[in-house]
Amino acid sequence: MDLLNSILTGGIGVAIFGLFGQVLIWYLNNKNSLTVKNIEIKSIDVENLPTVQSIINRVIDETSIQRVLIMKTENGGGKPRLGAHLYTSIMYEAFKSPLYGTKNDYQRMLVDDIYVKMLSDIGPTTHNNLSVGKMKDGLLKRVYLRDGIKYSEVYYVTETDDAFVYVTFSSTDENEKFDNPNDRVEIDIAVSKIRNIFEPHKQTT
Repeated sequence: MDLLNSILTGGIGVAIFGLFGQVLIWYLNNKNSLTVKNIEIKSIDVENLPTVQSIINRVIDETSIQRVLIMKTENGGGKPRLGAHLYTSIMYEAFKSPLYGTKNDYQRMLVDDIYVKMLSDIGPTTHNNLSVGKMKDGLLKRVYLRDGIKYSEVYYVTETDDAFVYVTFSSTDENEKFDNPNDRVEIDIAVSKIRNIFEPHKQTT
């Protein structure tokens, strides 16, 4: 006991308590950075990736699909919810005649509840088949009609606290449902590859 008292009241004790105080101050100043960080997708991390463009170019070259769009919603994250004010933008596109590029037109477009409902129905194991003639009137139908799209399929890619990413495959042929085995397999391959690319590009903030 006398030895312990000597240590605590001597130079060693002062050093120990001084070190403890410095550690405590450092923890208080840095505790926020030690918490679990949110995950988000930043456009700078997933734009201009040549691998992504080559994947959707292959779909256009090898199938009857006439346009592929990779899109994301902003101003919210996770599964889109009715009533949320969401904006959608095209990140990547590939197309062939008679369709044309629309990336510059469709940036941060405010979507309506019909559009949000369509997105809320898709997930890792489910997608949406859209026959434009049977769709309810709304933004998405107007866009499809303007572009001459008659049939489209929408697939989930990924979601985070700040973004919801999806990919669409479209045709101007109302009788086209991508039933050709090659078309179906190419869609499956493309969706899988796109998901695998986007997941590692989530960043912590």
